[in-house]
Amino acid sequence: MTTTVLIPISGTVTGQPENVGFSGQAQVSSDLVLDASKFQQPPAVFLTVDLSNVSGTGLSTGAKYVAGGKGSPVIRQLVGTDTVEITFPVFRSTATGMSATRWGVASFVLNFDLSTGALTSGSGSIATPSFPH
Repeated sequence: MTTTVLIPISGTVTGQPENVGFSGQAQVSSDLVLDASKFQQPPAVFLTVDLSNVSGTGLSTGAKYVAGGKGSPVIRQLVGTDTVEITFPVFRSTATGMSATRWGVASFVLNFDLSTGALTSGSGSIATPSFPH
């Protein structure tokens, strides 16, 4: 059974050519995975994170930006509350289409029903990732 929750999300991705403020609703879907194989793994959830309803505005120019990541998959062990982060490309809308400018990170705190694996609620934020150099 798939459960889907719309999670309000906002935050700022900093960097060049300008800082970008993002807001919108992330759609997070969850499917319970029970491993009945010989490996006897604990229950897990297969998550799909869709940021297609999240948009940004350049804080200096007012330019329009979009968050890439339409259906980013994540597999996690089933726990009552979990923190999940995904990186996504930041695209600027231009007269000729879209151009990738940098990366952002979406962080979620997700709550699950342990008896059914259903995603029950969550919260989210957007920030600048700190990649190791």
